[in-house]
Amino acid sequence: MKTPSTGCILALSIAAALAIATPAYANPERTVLGPFAYVSDMVFSDDGLDAFTSVTDPDAIYHYTLSSPFDTAYPEYSDSFRLEEGGSAVGMAFSGDGAALFVVRNGMEGMMAATDQSIRAGPASIHRYDLSSPFDISAPVHAGLFELHAPETGGIVFAQGGTVMFVSSDNSVLRYELSAPYDISDPIHDTSYGLNQTEFIWEIEFSDDGTSMFASEETGVHSYELGGPYDLDNMEYAGSFDTGEQPASGLAFSDGGTELFVAGESSMSRYALSGEYDITSAQIEAPQGPLGQSAEITDEAFSSDGMIMLTVSTGPDAVHRYDLHSPHDTSSPVYAGSAELKDGGSAYGMATSDDGTVLFVSRNGNPGESISIEQYDLYAPYDITGPIHSGSFELKEGITESGGIVFVPGGTEMLISGDDSIQRYSLSAPYDITNPVHDGSYDLGEHSDVIWEIEFSDDGLLLFVSEETEVHGYELGGPYDPALRGYMGSLDTEGQRASGLAFADEGAVMFVVGGDSVSRYELPDRYDIFADAAAPSEEPGILDAIAEFFGSLLGL
Repeated sequence: MKTPSTGCILALSIAAALAIATPAYANPERTVLGPFAYVSDMVFSDDGLDAFTSVTDPDAIYHYTLSSPFDTAYPEYSDSFRLEEGGSAVGMAFSGDGAALFVVRNGMEGMMAATDQSIRAGPASIHRYDLSSPFDISAPVHAGLFELHAPETGGIVFAQGGTVMFVSSDNSVLRYELSAPYDISDPIHDTSYGLNQTEFIWEIEFSDDGTSMFASEETGVHSYELGGPYDLDNMEYAGSFDTGEQPASGLAFSDGGTELFVAGESSMSRYALSGEYDITSAQIEAPQGPLGQSAEITDEAFSSDGMIMLTVSTGPDAVHRYDLHSPHDTSSPVYAGSAELKDGGSAYGMATSDDGTVLFVSRNGNPGESISIEQYDLYAPYDITGPIHSGSFELKEGITESGGIVFVPGGTEMLISGDDSIQRYSLSAPYDITNPVHDGSYDLGEHSDVIWEIEFSDDGLLLFVSEETEVHGYELGGPYDPALRGYMGSLDTEGQRASGLAFADEGAVMFVVGGDSVSRYELPDRYDIFADAAAPSEEPGILDAIAEFFGSLLGL
C-alpha cells in the first residue's frame, strides 16, 4: 500500500458510470416506477417496438426498446435527454415519420426574491425537436416553439397528415390549422371545444381512424364518438371508466386499440379491451415492467461469484436484482426483478449471509422512531422473488441514522454504521440477529458527520467509510477492529453519490453506488483508492449516465 499524502486525493479515474433503470416495486394493480419525477405522458413508435415517456421535475424524455410490439413486460432503457427550454413537460407527440418530436410545456411560475414580487405564470408552449433519424432522441435539435394563450395545457395530437393540431387547455380542446405539415411556427387557432365531463383535461388521444376521442383527468378516462375523422363539431359522450389509484396523465393505445396504457405520477398500468377502443370494457392486466428509476439507490451487494448484483432503494423501499454477463461486470446488467420491503423505515444499507439465503437491510425510522435491522429469508441464494420477513432488532437509543452493515466472516459479529460512529454487535449464532449483544462503539466524527456506508478489505485490516461524495480510508490494528485505527485520507467521488461501497477482484475494483447510478473504479493496487489510477480501459457499451437528473432522488 502506498502511503497517501494528507487530505483529499482526487487522482482516481472513473472507468464507467452506469445509470440503472429500476422499478420501485410491482403490485397486482399497477407497476410503481418510483417517485423520482412525474411521468406525464407516454407514446409508442408506429411499429410498437419503442416506448417514450415524458417526465417532470426534472423535465426529460425517456426512450425504451421493447422485445415485441407494445410488449411492456420487459422494456429495456435505451437513452434519454433533458429538456432545458420551457416549463414542466406535460405532453408529447411525434410527427408521422418520427423525424420530429413535439413536447408540451406548462408555463413557468415563481417568485422574485430580491423584489418580493410575484411572477405570473408564463404561457404554455409547444417545442419542436428535430431528430437525426426516426424516433432517435440521442441528439435532438431544438427547432422552434409556439406559445399558447394559457398557462397550463396537457395533451397534443396531430391529424390529417400533420396539418391540424389539437391541444388541450383547461377543460377544452383547441384546434389549430398549420400552414405546412408539422410546422408550428405560425399555427392558426380556429375552434375550441369544451368537454362537460372534465374540469381540467390532462391528456387527449384519438383512435387510429380519428372517429373516437379520449380525454383523461386525474383517475378518469372519458370517450367521445365523433361525427367524422377528427370532427369535434359533432361529438357525443360515450362513457368513462375510473382507473382507481392509477393517475391518468398519459394515454396510449396499442395498434388496433385492443390495449390501453395509462401513465401518471410514478406508475403505468396496462388494460385489455374487449372491443376496439372500448374503454368501458377495460380490464387491468398483469403488472408490466419498469419505465423509471428508483428514488434513491442506497446500497449494493454482489453474489459470491460476482454474477448477481443486488441494489436496495428508498422511496418506496425495495430490493432489485440484476444478472451480470461476467463476474462483477456492471457494463450491461440485466434487470431480473424487484421486491418491495414493507417492514421498517427507509432502506439504507444491505448485506447478505455468506450463502446468499438471508438478506439484511438497515431501515431508518421516521423522526423519533428507532433504527432497525430487518432480516428476510430467501427461497434460494440471492433469489428476491419472495423474501420472507423473519426478524429484526433495534439499534441502541440515541442513533438517528444508519447506513452500512458488515458481517465478520463466519457471521458471528456484525458492524453497523450509526450517525458518525460504528456499532459492534456479537451474535449468538451465525447471522442470528434475534438477540445481538452490543459490545463496542467507535467514533469517526473527526472525518464524518453521518456515515452512509462501511466496507472492509478481505482481510479486515482496512476500513472504508463513505459520506455524500467522499470515501475515507483507515488502517486497523487488527482484523475488523476499528478500536485501533489510523486515518489514511479521503477520495472525492466527483459527483457520484457514495451511498454504497463494494470491492471486487480482491480489491482491484471498487464500486460506488448512489442516486440512480453505479460507478466502477479500476485500482492500480489492491484497495489503493488513493494512488494515481491507471488510465481506464476503453469505455464499455454502457447506458447514458443520467444521475445529474436525479441528484436528490428515488430517488422508485
